[in-house]
Amino acid sequence: MRRHGAHAFGVWSPHDSGWLIESTGTMADGTQTSAVNILSMVDADALMWRSVNRTAGEISVPDTDELVLRRKSSTEQ
Repeated sequence: MRRHGAHAFGVWSPHDSGWLIESTGTMADGTQTSAVNILSMVDADALMWRSVNRTAGEISVPDTDELVLRRKSSTEQ
């Protein structure tokens, strides 16, 4: 993603019931970033995302909470 000069790159690897994405990037001010993003299938209609081992420059950034993304059913509006 590019926003005001920032960019990142991720390498996707299969893992258990989902994917690990090892990402590195550069913020607009030149600060180097890194993180491991985890995507796991919860069930046929839901996916869990979490970002861990995050850094910005020499600073450790806290891991995110788990976020569950659920597909809307055809009856939901």
